[in-house]
Amino acid sequence: MTSVNPSSGTMSGQINYWSRDENPGIGLSVMRNISPAVGLELNYLTTRLTGTWNNSYSPLVISAGHESPLTFDSRISQFDLMAMFNLNQMMLPGDEEDLWHIYLKPGVGLALINDNKNFYPGASPYNKMSLVIDAGLSVSMSDKIKLNLGSSFRSVNTDNLDGVHVESTGLNGKR
Repeated sequence: MTSVNPSSGTMSGQINYWSRDENPGIGLSVMRNISPAVGLELNYLTTRLTGTWNNSYSPLVISAGHESPLTFDSRISQFDLMAMFNLNQMMLPGDEEDLWHIYLKPGVGLALINDNKNFYPGASPYNKMSLVIDAGLSVSMSDKIKLNLGSSFRSVNTDNLDGVHVESTGLNGKR
């Protein structure tokens, strides 16, 4: 996670004020092949985002005179709908009984975000759309069970994952 660098004379426009933790997540997915090369996948993932303030920066005064919190703890529940492409079946179509597949899965998702620390008491859970891409290798163990080894990347455009909810009014008067 990065923030906009407030110092205008620096080389980088982004800065990371947080030291993030590694958190396990729980996921569930259901896949349905339309053909040997194409399918659909529905995913559910839930995890926490936690971290501490990077002590090389002094805490910032952010809104209404509050200093930024020195830790954050947010829960994310992610729902994804993805198109699944078995690339080796697309490039080298063969028999439907291939035991392995190189896959690519682009899609869209909905992230439900809840700040567990409630740094601002009035802050409530909110939803954000996300973009998802997943790629890797799958091996068929049986007709209905596959093992996947790959990476998933999710992009959520929000400023509130760290529990710091900064609000301002634009030139048009909207919050």
